[in-house]
Amino acid sequence: DYVLRTGDDESGESLEDRADVVSKALRRAWQLGQTYWQQADSEYTSHHKKADETQARFQTLVDETRAAILADLTPNTVVSGGTSA
Repeated sequence: DYVLRTGDDESGESLEDRADVVSKALRRAWQLGQTYWQQADSEYTSHHKKADETQARFQTLVDETRAAILADLTPNTVVSGGTSA
């Protein structure tokens, strides 16, 4: 879910909100990358399937973050394993 930020550009709130969106997305992307490589490097094919799911979650994060920045919206929640956290 997303919440529209109504802070005016003169106060800098909009820019700070966008910076927060990017910061949160970068931290989540790093976590997803760590998970992805653990799963992809596993000897078990079941973990390889999980790596594909993790990669899809990363792409969702990228898409949602980009949309939030372009629409001047900020995520209400962080994407985490298909659920909101």
